[in-house]
Amino acid sequence: MAGSAVFSAATCTPPLSDGRTFANGSEALPGPGYFHVEGNPEVAESRLVVRNFGPDGVESARSETFEVGEKVAFDGAALTAPRGLTVNGARCDGTFPLATDRETDVVLTIAGDGCAVTVVTVHVPGQPSHED
Repeated sequence: MAGSAVFSAATCTPPLSDGRTFANGSEALPGPGYFHVEGNPEVAESRLVVRNFGPDGVESARSETFEVGEKVAFDGAALTAPRGLTVNGARCDGTFPLATDRETDVVLTIAGDGCAVTVVTVHVPGQPSHED
């Protein structure tokens, strides 16, 4: 191909001087937050199907199912935002926060007339949630 030239340019953006690692016009998405739920009572007294939902009210496609006599405890992850729980399709009172790279420990109280969530602690994943 006489008379034609091909130009190629590649750029590499180092960390910015103000500490950002992304350039203007790009998007930095937060990492997920984690949660650990324990039941009160600890053992399912009836069959339970538990789901979490975000601020838009849409339930997660993933559910946790507990049969009578099973311990109610599970872990989850989601984008950072307040979350809530449903039990057998009914929304529980209260929400819990999720923060990037943090685990929120939650107690799910199940009573005959409904359910509620209570935050126990928020901590770094893998670290103890309380002092022994």
